[in-house]
Amino acid sequence: MKNILIIKAHQQYPIAKGELNLLMADSMEKFFNVHDCNVNKTDTSIAYDKKQEQEKFLWADTVIFQFPVFWFTAPATLHQYIQDVYEYGVFYSSSKEYGQGGLLKGKQYMFSTTWGASKDTFRAGLWEGCHTPDEVLLPLHKTQEYIGMSALPTFACLNVVQSNSVEKYKRDLQEHLKEIMMLQ
Repeated sequence: MKNILIIKAHQQYPIAKGELNLLMADSMEKFFNVHDCNVNKTDTSIAYDKKQEQEKFLWADTVIFQFPVFWFTAPATLHQYIQDVYEYGVFYSSSKEYGQGGLLKGKQYMFSTTWGASKDTFRAGLWEGCHTPDEVLLPLHKTQEYIGMSALPTFACLNVVQSNSVEKYKRDLQEHLKEIMMLQ
């Protein structure tokens, strides 16, 4: 985990202006800088160059996606980024088995997410029986799997609209990142 790409994806909504996601991305960058990692960043809400983004992926050992979950998925800016950047011949190729042509094997990814949903909401089976953030985000996990990357444990800040626990979220993120570095 030496070369880290942090992708911050956000779309502004009246009740969600993106401050927490920016804070979490900045906190990650500081953490990795202290641990002698090289960090590169992208903000999907700002114009980006497709080829430069592809080069960032090829450079990175680990890609971390920081985003809020809206309507049970990532913001449209992240979906558009994936459509723009994940190119045939760079990220994936043809294979005998569908979905086995990923060209980014050996690279890892992590989702760091913010949710309005609480733990109780997940316990109740938030969406079609989904009891964890990863179950809700399965299509996004499958997208990364398709290009050959392997998952690191997801980090989720829950109940962010009702809670004022920014310092706790930052501490929890730091602990999560330490645990992940131990997995390397």
